[in-house]
Amino acid sequence: MPEQHPGPPPGWASWPAGTRAVVRARVHEPGATYADVLGVVVSADAGGIVLRRDTGPRAGTLERIGADDVALAKRVPPRPAPRARRERPGRPTP
Repeated sequence: MPEQHPGPPPGWASWPAGTRAVVRARVHEPGATYADVLGVVVSADAGGIVLRRDTGPRAGTLERIGADDVALAKRVPPRPAPRARRERPGRPTP
């Protein structure tokens, strides 16, 4: 049974969907302690947070992290816009 925490829910529990965040989650596997998940909040409440990963090979997948496994959560800025390709003098643009 999950541990019950008295008092108000954690600050991240009220983050609206669409907020970009990084969550450091406890990992329950031998040899691992924490894992960082970077993504966009799909939902959040006192029971946990769901992020849609936006980087790496698992981009686009949903990651549910229970409240008891959240060690740290922080809002981060939106992803930067893609840069336009620069043309180099003397080289054709692909």
